Amino acid sequence: MPTVVVTGATGAIGSAAVAALQNRRASVIALSRPEFDLSSLASIRAAARELSRGGHIDALLNIAAVYSPRFQKSADGIELMLAVNHVGPFLLTNLLRNALSGGGRVLTVTAPSPTRDDVARLLDRGRFSAFQSFGGIFPFSASASQTASSTRSQIPYRCESSQILDIPGRL
Repeated sequence: MPTVVVTGATGAIGSAAVAALQNRRASVIALSRPEFDLSSLASIRAAARELSRGGHIDALLNIAAVYSPRFQKSADGIELMLAVNHVGPFLLTNLLRNALSGGGRVLTVTAPSPTRDDVARLLDRGRFSAFQSFGGIFPFSASASQTASSTRSQIPYRCESSQILDIPGRL
């Protein structure tokens, strides 16, 4: 029975993924608020420690995302969307790299976006614009795509048989 970790397991896409995986008899570890906070580096590290104790993970699905039209910071002082949509999945994936070795797969769900992240605007409270920073109605797509790209460049040399997938989709 494969073990699959899913972030954002209570959202629309996440809950559908969990249901589909459970129907296929996968052992699903559902990570979602309030127990798991993807904007908190401490929460991510604690979850990764606990997950690593369980042994091999066959797949990690980074589905969680957040959109906020107003400037907010995480408890760690990172702009909220950047924390949840980029930093969080990147950190979790890297912390789980040993548990994913030997064929584990990482799937980061993103949405298409015609824009590139404007991190300077995102981090400046006075110039903050979620629309201009993350491409309007697809707010977390560019960040999540960058997470997948960053992960793809970091993980394979550590987990040679792992596959890193980035599958853009429509919401």
